Amino acid sequence: MSGASTPSVLTPSYPNGPDNGLILARKTLIEPGICLRGYSRGLYVTPQNCHAQFNWRDKIDGQGELAGRKLLAIKCGGPASTTSEGVAFVDITGPW
Repeated sequence: MSGASTPSVLTPSYPNGPDNGLILARKTLIEPGICLRGYSRGLYVTPQNCHAQFNWRDKIDGQGELAGRKLLAIKCGGPASTTSEGVAFVDITGPW
């Protein structure tokens, strides 16, 4: 899942220092080498290293433009959490 990247020294930490928050962006749908196709509705990714701070299927409250919405944490990576690729979040409040 692009956007839920493997942590490195360049990966922002969680929580974000200036605002103590979680950085989220809509998941883009790209046709490789051709164009941006759009955005996946209700799906958000983070560039932050936050795999250890969230459990599979944690429900968290949205903040900022997502205030009043519930997000479901989905850990991404190898089977049985052997390899962390990050966390994606799904807006479960609906409708999108």
